Amino acid sequence: MAGFQLQPAERQLSNTNPEDIDGLIFLEPPPQSQELRRDSNAASQLKQLAIRMAAASRPVAAIGTAVPMLAELGCLNGRRASQKAQFQPDLTNSNQVLWTRQTLVSDGPWITSADTTAAKQLLEAVVRSSASL
Repeated sequence: MAGFQLQPAERQLSNTNPEDIDGLIFLEPPPQSQELRRDSNAASQLKQLAIRMAAASRPVAAIGTAVPMLAELGCLNGRRASQKAQFQPDLTNSNQVLWTRQTLVSDGPWITSADTTAAKQLLEAVVRSSASL
C-alpha cells in the first residue's frame, strides 16, 4: 500500500521523534488505559509526545472515549474538541476544553471525533492534514 501505514506504538514514547511519525491517532482506550492514567510517568510521556507532535504540525487525532482521555491529560486545553453531550458537563468543569457537539472537529493539528461512527471522517481528516507535510 503506497502512502499510509498504520503501526502500533511499540517504542518508548520519550524516545519518539515527531518528525519520524506522520500522525498520531488515539482510539477507544482499552480497559487497561486506567493503568496508564494512574502511571504518572507513562501519562506524562504520552502527553509530551502528543504536544510535541502538534508543535511539529503533525496531526494528533482522538476518537470516542480517547477524546476525554486527552482532555484529562491536559492536551486539549484551550482547544475546540468534539464530544458526546453526556460527557461534556463533567469534563468542562475540570478542563479548559472548548467542547462542541459537532461530530468532527479540527483545531490546528488536533482532530477529535465524538464517536466511532465518524471513524472514516476522522481518518480522512488525518490523511488530509498529513498530506500537507
